[in-house]
Amino acid sequence: IASKIFSSIQSTPFEVIGVSSDSAERGNAFALLHRVSFLGSHQAALQNSDAEAVYISTANHHHPILVEEALKTNKHVLCEKPLVLDPDLAAKLFQLAKERNLILLEGLMYRFHPQVVALFKEVQSLHYGLPLKINATFSFDYGTGEHFNRRILNGGGALPDLGCYLVDFINLIAGKQTVESVKLTSMASVRSFSATVHFTQGLTAEIRSSMNIPSLNTWEVLCERGSISVNRFNPHEEAATTVYSLNQESELREISVSKEGSGLAQFKAEFLDFYHAIQGSETPFISADECIRNAHLLNSIFRAKYS
Repeated sequence: IASKIFSSIQSTPFEVIGVSSDSAERGNAFALLHRVSFLGSHQAALQNSDAEAVYISTANHHHPILVEEALKTNKHVLCEKPLVLDPDLAAKLFQLAKERNLILLEGLMYRFHPQVVALFKEVQSLHYGLPLKINATFSFDYGTGEHFNRRILNGGGALPDLGCYLVDFINLIAGKQTVESVKLTSMASVRSFSATVHFTQGLTAEIRSSMNIPSLNTWEVLCERGSISVNRFNPHEEAATTVYSLNQESELREISVSKEGSGLAQFKAEFLDFYHAIQGSETPFISADECIRNAHLLNSIFRAKYS
């Protein structure tokens, strides 16, 4: 992902001073490809006095250690999702950032996608009343072989890699509602899961994800007097999209969404938000409380019993 979005980082006011890697071979190759300096190991880079902020896009299980080390060396941090899966650890890291007056953000760039922005706008308008139920699927075919196995061994899987988006999405729709119960409806392996989440004020969410079926990314919010839905296809590619709303008379309305701001522009928007948050000119797009809530729900799904 770092290689894919490097141009997006360079198109912001940030000056990229270098890249780090635990593999000198990979680090030098990346640096040569993108014409930046190789700073050595992650620990060496974090000790670099010229660095004021870091973007962490390592394997999932490295996130907690590197985020804490970065904060302790007084670096602002944007860390790829999932930040951490332990809510207590998430709270500890955000407390550390607060004590040192640093910005810590989780890289949920999808919030900037114009289709998602339009979807939230429709839901928040309450045109169809309060949300009652959410159905959301987010799946990709990750294939098999060494690349996939390495991802799993490094803390990946359907729940942390894809479920983090679904969890953030349903928490955004739920707002201030808290989770009442979590039921795991399927988890045959790390490749897939499905769960039902009940919130305190009656909202129910059914979410599911798989890493071995073709792209299937349908998100639907059922409200008191209608529904709002999207089919996201490939959310990383630049494309015009649509938001669908259906009223209680079954009348369909299609809201066309421009391709502007989609694709890699989501990542540029995320890094711009990170930059402005550091400057103090904007509130971070995702709060500490939201990230901690997400970690809590991810952890609850992971620990829920299948029934």
